[in-house]
Amino acid sequence: MSTVRLFDENSYTFEFSATVIACRPRGDGFAVVLDRTAFCPEGGGQKGDSGTLGTATVIHTVEEAEILHLTDRPLRVGDRCRGVLIVSAVGIGCSTIRVNTCCPVLSARNTGCTTSGFTWETSW
Repeated sequence: MSTVRLFDENSYTFEFSATVIACRPRGDGFAVVLDRTAFCPEGGGQKGDSGTLGTATVIHTVEEAEILHLTDRPLRVGDRCRGVLIVSAVGIGCSTIRVNTCCPVLSARNTGCTTSGFTWETSW
């Protein structure tokens, strides 16, 4: 069963509910797979989303064979949980969405070149 990608339907979905379909140890934490998610995985130079799934903190989101929510604690398979993405008070979540949308368009228009990658640094 593939995870429904809510961020493809509406990139401004910051809260949702989902069912845990898998949870396994990974490194110092756990890799959680949901039946649906609004957490966008790392890709195209964009860092993966973070936030919470119930009582667990989502440290990072990646996509391998499936979308993995890397958490600080396990979630029980079959449980429903509430997902909340971190969006800062200054709207960094929305800013990232806008830059990832407009950067390639403006680059092509103003320079005639295409954008092959773009990465947000969290230290700025």
